[in-house]
Amino acid sequence: MRTAFFEELRCMMREDKSLFLVVADMGLGLVEPFVKEFPDRFLNVGIAEQNMIGISAGLCNTGFRPVCYTISNFLVHRCFEQIRNDICLHNYPVILVGTSTGFDNGKLGPTHQVIDDIGCLKTLPNIHIYSPSSVSSTRMVFREIMKSNSPAYVRIGKGTYDVNVNNSSTNHMVIKGSQDGVLIITYGNMLENCVEAADGNPDISVYCMNKIKPIREDDFKDIINKYSKIIVIEDHFAGSGLYNALCQYLVETGARKTELCSIAIPDCYEERVGDKNYFSEKYGFTPGKINEVISDLLLKWVGNKDRYAGSAV
Repeated sequence: MRTAFFEELRCMMREDKSLFLVVADMGLGLVEPFVKEFPDRFLNVGIAEQNMIGISAGLCNTGFRPVCYTISNFLVHRCFEQIRNDICLHNYPVILVGTSTGFDNGKLGPTHQVIDDIGCLKTLPNIHIYSPSSVSSTRMVFREIMKSNSPAYVRIGKGTYDVNVNNSSTNHMVIKGSQDGVLIITYGNMLENCVEAADGNPDISVYCMNKIKPIREDDFKDIINKYSKIIVIEDHFAGSGLYNALCQYLVETGARKTELCSIAIPDCYEERVGDKNYFSEKYGFTPGKINEVISDLLLKWVGNKDRYAGSAV
């Protein structure tokens, strides 16, 4: 998905002379073509992520639209004050792109586990938050962002997964749909495993959110009316991610008949080191684990026993 982002950005920079790429100590063959093709609209600030945000705010004042790119944990956590005060406070249309989300860099320890970025940034007014789930949706998201004058954060995971559906939009994709059984709502890296879990299982439908904030009422209204059993699956803390946003929506709209739970990260930091597969198994993100949780929940829901709310792990 990172390759798709850079390919799309190069095309957009040829079309729009206001785009300016700013990176923080990132290279490895992805940004070098920009140095050659757009030498006057590229800057590598080095290991200085906070300066990257301040510089980008200044570029907005001179008529540019900066695209900031670096690893998500440094972009969000190290730069939160600058994002708040330099960008969101002034509603500057800076595009923040963070890579290596969730447990993509799990081997590097808890400082590099990006499982609370959405929760941090969604507290800020003005900013739009996206989490594309495939190569195709990554391209769509950046085209959509260019239509807005608001700041945006895009979390891009590692991988080359792609899915093409006729009923997709920038905000969401209905991968598999029926009105029976359980609806999975997910985003980002989680989509691939959710689709695999749903394959061959008529009890599971999948709805993918590419845009996390703001959530339009239309994005949820139809599915709430169609489904009474919903599971949110996300590589993020449930208490501050999409699950939290959906809980708020259900309370505000009075949709009390919906059974809702999540497969997500519990409210504690992970101290162990491991790769993405290790954490997927631990937290129930594998297709097999997802099916196990759904089977257990269906037994509870159908039997009307112990209404389930909260994390399933």
